[in-house]
Amino acid sequence: MDIRFTDKNIFEAEAQSIVFFTDHSLLGNKTTSLIERAGERIIEPLIKQSGCATGVVKIVPGFDLYSNYVLLSVLPTRDHPLAEKIFEDMLFQIFNILAEYNIHSAAIDLFYIQKVFDQEYVALLNNVVKKNRRENTDVLLYLCKGEFVDNRL
Repeated sequence: MDIRFTDKNIFEAEAQSIVFFTDHSLLGNKTTSLIERAGERIIEPLIKQSGCATGVVKIVPGFDLYSNYVLLSVLPTRDHPLAEKIFEDMLFQIFNILAEYNIHSAAIDLFYIQKVFDQEYVALLNNVVKKNRRENTDVLLYLCKGEFVDNRL
């Protein structure tokens, strides 16, 4: 696994997929920035997903994005008693989807993770990446530190 830190945001990274953290409905305020960039064609696949539970990862086409795929997930709240476990399981799901769909690169919004969860979750992300590094040798992971105008925060 090749890991690259970048000052770009997830929409600017040249990855086959992006990991976008959203809300349960997939169509709330948190998804506005995604719809603006991917185009309105993404709305129908979002509706067909019928929402997303916390920690679950769903995949939709990227449409007008540089990326072919968008992996959607809802992060747990900080005060949830199983927040760390849910977050870690979600990251493993991401790697499983990358393998299942033969996706070789993904951009993860490190900026958003740091803003919402602080450094503690960045350490969890690092641990999961280390555990998956040997199994996913052909994956390029962009950890994006760039901010974009967004309604999620």
